[in-house]
Amino acid sequence: MKEEIHEAWLYEIILSQFADARHRTEYLTGRAHNLLEFDGIINSIQAVLITFVARDESSREYLYLSPYFSYMKWFVVLVFLSYVLSSICALCSFRITMYKRAPAVQSEEFIQKVLNGEAELSVPHLIMQTFEALQATDKINRKKYKYLLTATALLLFAIVCTGIMGALVFASI
Repeated sequence: MKEEIHEAWLYEIILSQFADARHRTEYLTGRAHNLLEFDGIINSIQAVLITFVARDESSREYLYLSPYFSYMKWFVVLVFLSYVLSSICALCSFRITMYKRAPAVQSEEFIQKVLNGEAELSVPHLIMQTFEALQATDKINRKKYKYLLTATALLLFAIVCTGIMGALVFASI
């Protein structure tokens, strides 16, 4: 009796950890969505500004005369690449989708045997299945986190470079 209580407690603990891990996976996926949206908005604004400057002759002439023009060209390329790489890293976090269900029943035959009383579900077996799924989900979360951390670092780098580029434009005035 005491052993069954311990098994039930252990199962509840592992099941709650698995639920937390799945919640973290959903949270990281939401963060990836947010990061992609922000990258897209900023990239669109930058593309519009570059197009405006490229089409407006007076702006082009003014920027060509700037002593910082060569630096600004490099910063535009660097910023654009950083935003694109940030978006790619955020998309890579979506690529990881090898979820494992827990507890899992393998076949319809087994379900029929359990319902007919020919076989039993053992708590230790369910505990092991859930623990394996917990480990797999944690592995997924670590990969997602690394991709999102890289994407966020690239995004912050691009924002800093955009600020430097803006300072160079104002210094040219």
